[in-house]
Formats: sequence, C-alpha cells, structure tokens
Amino acid sequence: QFDQDDLEPDDEVNENVDMIISVSSSISIDEEDEKIDSMEEKATTISFPVYRRSKSHRYCIVCTEPNPKAVHVLAKEQRTMVFLKRGILVPENARCCSLHMYKRELTYEALEMIEPSKLDALILNGDDVKNLMVDFRLTINSTKSFGFDNPSSLDDDSYKTITGLSLG
Repeated sequence: QFDQDDLEPDDEVNENVDMIISVSSSISIDEEDEKIDSMEEKATTISFPVYRRSKSHRYCIVCTEPNPKAVHVLAKEQRTMVFLKRGILVPENARCCSLHMYKRELTYEALEMIEPSKLDALILNGDDVKNLMVDFRLTINSTKSFGFDNPSSLDDDSYKTITGLSLG
C-alpha cells in the first residue's frame, strides 16, 4: 500500500488495477553471464609499482650481511609492518640478524635501515587485495602505541624530544 503523501502530483495510484510486470523472453541470461564474466576477467587484477627487498635468503634484509649466523625469519606481521612504515615489500622467508630484533619485533633503527633493492610491478587479484587489507588491519590493531621500553617504537632523538632524556 502506497502512502499518498509520498507520491508526486502526476503519480496517481488506482488501487483497483493490478500491477503487471512483463518480462521479455528475448533476454538471455547466458549472454548476460558471459558479459559479466568478460568484465570480471578484465578487472580481476591490478598492477602497480612497489619497491621490494631482494628475494635472496643469503643476506640480512637490514644490514645486508651475507649468511648471518644468528638469523630470524620475519613473520607476516613484521613484513607487513615494513610495508606499512617504509613502503617496501619484503618477500616471504626474508631473514635478518637477531641483533635487529627486540622482543620478536624489528627495532626502530632496523626499520629505518631497510632499503629497497628493486622496483617491481606488483600484480594483485581481488583476493590478494582483500587479504592485504586484512593483514593491514590486523597489523595496525596489534601494534601498540609507542612504549618507552620498546626500541621499535621511537628512535633516541624522539625519546629525547618527548621526555628530555636520552636512552643511551
């Protein structure tokens, strides 16, 4: 039932007339599906330039020390944090020296030392973008605000600016 106040002046409802919707039998659902599939194929991937670290596992991604003895393989959250903070994509199984870590996190100085080794075209499909957004959200939500006892939060100059004290 329509509310008469919602109608424009030219719109009149005759409650005695049944509303009939006609559907053309010439519409082919299969043809429409093919058009949609074709559009989805064109829009399934995106490509954009992104800096990345070397894919080699022989070097520390921070100091590029060859074959470091005490190594740590970076977790997905750590690699995501490098991308969020530095815009550098770190490949899976990337390694770094243990001295660049504090409580299983990269130190602030280590994050600042990571340099890109190459500019690549990153190609993502819809699922990749969705997963990347989930990774970003999880990483940001798990990151605490800066802590004075966490060297991955701030560098010495920032601590001194905030507190007037030096970490050293």
